[in-house]
Amino acid sequence: MHNIELETKDLIIRKAKKDDYKSLLKNYWSKEKTAKFMLWKPIFTDAEAIERIEKTIDFEVNKPCFIITEKSSGESIGMVGFIEEQPQVYGDCGLGIGCDFVGRGYGSQVLSRMLQYLFYECKAKKVIYTAMKENVSSNSLQKKFNFSYVQTVQKTRDYDNLNYEMHIYELTSENYFKTQNQ
Repeated sequence: MHNIELETKDLIIRKAKKDDYKSLLKNYWSKEKTAKFMLWKPIFTDAEAIERIEKTIDFEVNKPCFIITEKSSGESIGMVGFIEEQPQVYGDCGLGIGCDFVGRGYGSQVLSRMLQYLFYECKAKKVIYTAMKENVSSNSLQKKFNFSYVQTVQKTRDYDNLNYEMHIYELTSENYFKTQNQ
């Protein structure tokens, strides 16, 4: 069902391919500034990137999880994904764009297209989105798309034991479709 390609003005959102490892390593996985607000550990070698892309390809099967590719350069610059946590309830497993590509409106394009896909194609009743408290850009994105704040929970990142606060937001299909018809 989720073996599709989505498109925005500047981006292609698609399933990962093995040869994406090079551009993801260069533009995304090796960027400590990008990883600061993510749950994955930065990596720096081709061997690590090949292992990670193989795991990514396996993880994406039967899930609305994708690689983000910039049309103009053809470079893979990030990832986005959701998991159906309950019937018709999708929770994010990340939306990340390499720090060199931030500030171009790509986050808005990705989230807009993913919400359209989840609510129209997947028939989602609710989408849950999370962001670390300190991630100003991601928290602003939630507000832009009319997510409602639910709660803040204390978490610990596995690989470095970082304690952080995670904001949890939700958007119901009713509220999504209301804003689409305005």
